[in-house]
Amino acid sequence: MPRVIVLGGGGFFGSVATDCLQAEGFTPVRSSRRPGVFELQVDANDAESIRSSLRPGDIVLDAAGPFQSRTTALVTAATEVGFDVVDLSDSFAYAARILAMLGLPGSGLEGHGESGDDSLLSRFGRKARDGAS
Repeated sequence: MPRVIVLGGGGFFGSVATDCLQAEGFTPVRSSRRPGVFELQVDANDAESIRSSLRPGDIVLDAAGPFQSRTTALVTAATEVGFDVVDLSDSFAYAARILAMLGLPGSGLEGHGESGDDSLLSRFGRKARDGAS
């Protein structure tokens, strides 16, 4: 089974995501850009930090903010190293930079989390909205 890494694992969204993943039977690895906070230190803006910590096949849930000042280093490294990124960005400008970098048209954001959707991401969104325990 691939490693599931939660960037920003100590923040609000990262903590809720970790709880949701654990409830689904996963064993997520929480990370922080600050040393000594969790077992894994990853700075999503630093290519060397990313490449030295993440490996092919990893699934990276990116809850590390602030997205408004983020670079595309994580997604660039994902395409080079071979890990997957699930992005929880709250910045349309950041999402647009990623789409442009990947050469994808449109926003790609329409229709996610629609009413009645029972995906893990939708359940995470409802738990975040209703308050984490």
